[in-house]
Amino acid sequence: MRLLYKLLWLWRLKTKKNFGYLGGFKKKEFKVGDVWEVLQPSGQWDLYLPEYEYQRFSWGDTMACVTFSFLNCLETLLKRKYNEQWDFSDRFTAKVSGTTKNGNWMYKVASSWNMDGFLSFLHWRNEGLTWDEFYKEIPQEKKALAFANRKHFELGYDWIDPITTAKLKEALEYSPLWIAICAYGHKVNGVYQRTDGSINHCVMLYGYDERGWKIYDHYLGNEYRILAPDYIIGTACRLKITKTYGKLN
Repeated sequence: MRLLYKLLWLWRLKTKKNFGYLGGFKKKEFKVGDVWEVLQPSGQWDLYLPEYEYQRFSWGDTMACVTFSFLNCLETLLKRKYNEQWDFSDRFTAKVSGTTKNGNWMYKVASSWNMDGFLSFLHWRNEGLTWDEFYKEIPQEKKALAFANRKHFELGYDWIDPITTAKLKEALEYSPLWIAICAYGHKVNGVYQRTDGSINHCVMLYGYDERGWKIYDHYLGNEYRILAPDYIIGTACRLKITKTYGKLN
């Protein structure tokens, strides 16, 4: 079995498979909130994880890991702050932020939330029988509703730089972290080991234990993963979200 994992790991390094991550941020694309509230002094967000939603369907991969992980972070924060179960439309945000068959950039997804707004899952479900159906043009009335929804929340985010163990643990006190990694190194005793492969995937980092970093992913059967303490994290971002206006339409 170890030989099989080793061969798979080497194949991934050689092919540089991409799961939808194109890059993190541009130097002038920072948005830093004025006040940050410590929500989880322990740095553990296990009790507030959203319901699992997968980014891959029978027809193929949506390449929207950047969107799925971003919205997972926001849904987790809202559960912690307001004890409310939110379910945003990954499909909507993936489309309006410009996701392609190669993926997307983190800064484009975050910027889209503020510029284009968002929809709940019920208004634009994660469904479709093909790539073209999943990413079909969104009706104008749906876009208008999403744009109006912007008034319901205020979003803040900043990027962790440089990325160190101490900075990651400190940032986890404020929010689960939106991170980019190489998916994945070979696994030993249930823990994915450090790899020097290309950064190719976005996930949510929601805590840590004596084994390493706790990851929430978007592939069926592999939602919960542990990364070794020295695992390379290429990009990391903390977020904050505040309700500012009543209930959604």
